[in-house]
Amino acid sequence: MDKKKTIVHIIPNFNFGGAEIYLLDVLKHINKEKYNIHIITIRPNIEWFKKELDIIEGLTVHTLNIKSLINVKWALSLGKIIKRLKPDIVHSHLNLSVLVVGFLKKFIKAPIYVASQHSVYREKTFYYKVLKKAMLSNDVLLANSKFTENYLNEIKENKNTDIRTIVLGVDFKRYSFNYNRNTILKELGLPVEGKIVGNIGRYKHHKGHVYLIEMFQEVLKKEKNAHLLLVGSGALKQEIISLVKEKKIETNVMFVDETKNVSKYLTAFDLYCSTSVSESFGISVLEAIMFNIPVASFNTDAIPELVIDNKTGLLAEKLNTIDLAEKVIALLKDDEKRANIKMNQKSFVKDYTIQSHLLKLEKFYDNITFLK
Repeated sequence: MDKKKTIVHIIPNFNFGGAEIYLLDVLKHINKEKYNIHIITIRPNIEWFKKELDIIEGLTVHTLNIKSLINVKWALSLGKIIKRLKPDIVHSHLNLSVLVVGFLKKFIKAPIYVASQHSVYREKTFYYKVLKKAMLSNDVLLANSKFTENYLNEIKENKNTDIRTIVLGVDFKRYSFNYNRNTILKELGLPVEGKIVGNIGRYKHHKGHVYLIEMFQEVLKKEKNAHLLLVGSGALKQEIISLVKEKKIETNVMFVDETKNVSKYLTAFDLYCSTSVSESFGISVLEAIMFNIPVASFNTDAIPELVIDNKTGLLAEKLNTIDLAEKVIALLKDDEKRANIKMNQKSFVKDYTIQSHLLKLEKFYDNITFLK
């Protein structure tokens, strides 16, 4: 057997998030007979997934305690680990890691540097100019969707920049499909005869929770028995709670804190609604489709790659909350439309398993040596 390749993944931390969950699935299921796998977290907070990381056979976790990037000691610490491990590939995830690797690559040139692009940014600030330069310094950029691939091709400064697309996948075995909807609703204090519109995501501007509340206010004008169940945490949560009170719809809106056990709440949803205004992939949307939940969403960025209009869900004009409300109401009222969407979803998700993703990722790792 050929010598194992050493792959080092770098990520800012291992808190709860789409990129972290994706990487955790990769670390669990990648072929350990072919690769020595290491992960470096720039900050030490890995507690959210520490137990899961600890039991992954063949994985070595390195946590740096970097409190400030201004102090260049972090670069020395990271550089020492990279030199000691002598990796074949350094694979970075998320902005902070991309910035760090952009700096590191100037001094340690031996590995092949790969960056997964989990987000798309249009800002013109100095920070994003620096981030763009660091990102494009990698040997290969991996796009998580066709939309992201198109974005990277737009911004690349050198026609030789190597851009590949490997769409993400999820581990179906991570989820439990054994929950009972009515039991969950009773536990939450929601009526079992109610129509539950759900959303899972951190409270950030690009997730568009403000539009979600505006949309749901319109839904309630025609669907008095509808309830909105929001799962997540984040800096803007209190602002959204205040908006719900301001619109006097708090009786029909429930907030649940962030949780690793999304299966429980997905089971309770009759409909999933996404109001993201910027989305390079959409893990939570894919999770909803995987749970056979009809989706209504803004037609934005990569979302149409998952929400195929009138097949796996319904698409509304971006930022048009009236249009989105009409799509939600249509799905809640039309049993036949929901049934057809659910049927389409079953065949759709097979292309988005972690196994199908790893077939492509491992093939990429195996054939990447020609770059050096």
